[in-house]
Amino acid sequence: RPLDLLIPKLSPSDLAYVAKRLDRIASKQVPFADILAEEGNASAAQYLEFLNSPEGKRPGAFQAFIGHQDVGGGGDARVWELLQSARYAMTNKDVMLRENLRYMQAIAQEAQQTYTGPFHAPVPNNMIAPYLMPMYAQSRARFAAKEAVLALLRVETGLYRYRAATARFPATLAKLTSESDAQRRPYIPTIPVDPLGGEPLHYSVSANGGSFLLYSIGINLIDDHGVRPKTLSDPNTGDIVAGRM
Repeated sequence: RPLDLLIPKLSPSDLAYVAKRLDRIASKQVPFADILAEEGNASAAQYLEFLNSPEGKRPGAFQAFIGHQDVGGGGDARVWELLQSARYAMTNKDVMLRENLRYMQAIAQEAQQTYTGPFHAPVPNNMIAPYLMPMYAQSRARFAAKEAVLALLRVETGLYRYRAATARFPATLAKLTSESDAQRRPYIPTIPVDPLGGEPLHYSVSANGGSFLLYSIGINLIDDHGVRPKTLSDPNTGDIVAGRM
């Protein structure tokens, strides 16, 4: 079940357990830059293996590698396949492999910074890159959104731990680190920033500390003031809101 729907119902001891588990999960997160670096190495090795295989030396090797299938069944598709096969046969495979590997290294370096939009490194102008590289840019935004969800869950758990001890939510998130629980530990070790844009998470209290609004600005990097996407099928709009994720 969605964890943020359960957090308000947990006992103080369960909240402390969840906080500890979430901190441990956060500490084990593999940075997306590391994932990209490994993907680059793995894809290069896979392509080398393909080139040295019998399949990589046959006509139609390009279609085999990218997984192209003639779904139309028409003559135009057959002509396209013949033209692509001829172009691929004359392409310098070593140059193409090195271009793609350099691109993966470049976007891995970009991914070390906070997500602020699409990669700046241009996709290589070769036959394979347009089929493989766009998914990495799409995946980065989704990965950052999942990091935002984890950050919100950690802060949300700290907020409910604070309320269990004081009967109200704190006026600012800073109190979660400056004040301590019964074991003299802060309610959260550090307040994470928003992985989407790198600014502080948005937080406000209302009803004299009886409720709060906590959110990330979401993939569109626009502050929609805590308004969620209009539809679940459109995650690229609206904010990621704690308690309603």
